[in-house]
Amino acid sequence: MSKPNGQKILQLVVVIISIGLMIWAAPELMERFGLEIGKSDNDAANYIVLGQDLLDVSSQVLREGGVITHSMPHSSAVAARLTTRQIKALLNSEGIMGIYENRSMNVNRIASAGIISGRS
Repeated sequence: MSKPNGQKILQLVVVIISIGLMIWAAPELMERFGLEIGKSDNDAANYIVLGQDLLDVSSQVLREGGVITHSMPHSSAVAARLTTRQIKALLNSEGIMGIYENRSMNVNRIASAGIISGRS
């Protein structure tokens, strides 16, 4: 038995309104649950994660799914590949003092004067 046209139209209107509400609320819900639109785990970049204890920093980075590329035991820090989501989670973790972009540095030596200059 087929539904009358009025019911079909009403159902279609309800579906369209529901989809519109989901699209309208999506950005707020994504932010609320720590998700980013258009971002994936492929947005990882290199960072230095500084903390109070090397073992604790390493554990927290690994717990969040980061990839540690090397450790810096004298400064209680690790270099790691992290996504935006992982950075946000780590910044809210106890014992993490800061997260910094891991940039390369070019060092030039001027042999005659014995001067070394750095540029990042």
